[in-house]
Amino acid sequence: MRHLHQGLGLWQGQYQNIEQLWLRWYDATGNWVLTPTEKEQQRTQRLIAQLRRREAACR
Repeated sequence: MRHLHQGLGLWQGQYQNIEQLWLRWYDATGNWVLTPTEKEQQRTQRLIAQLRRREAACR
């Protein structure tokens, strides 16, 4: 069986509009595993940055 190299930690933040201390997964490098909402927000930010770079290149 392969090791997942994940752990659980306490994270203070907002999830589903509730601010509190949460139990949350982290990966082998200590980064929090993103929720589906966080993944989508990250993707949106990348796309916005990409569009801005393209717009700047066209000027």
